[in-house]
Amino acid sequence: MMTADPPTEKQRLRRAAIALLEQVTPELAHVVGISITEVLVQSVLWRAASRIGLFVSRADEVDTGPLLRRAFED
Repeated sequence: MMTADPPTEKQRLRRAAIALLEQVTPELAHVVGISITEVLVQSVLWRAASRIGLFVSRADEVDTGPLLRRAFED
């Protein structure tokens, strides 16, 4: 059985991920951020949490702004 060269496979996966990220528009990132927020805040884990960790998203990532605002509200 032949296995892929780990650096080559890693590079291929990285290129594929970058290609997908390049397709994300700011509007899509915001819509997805809202959807993720709606799912998370309905979860038992969210309601039970006394602390959360969250990063501020970059322009080419899912918008964490809606979740951050909700965390401050709650």
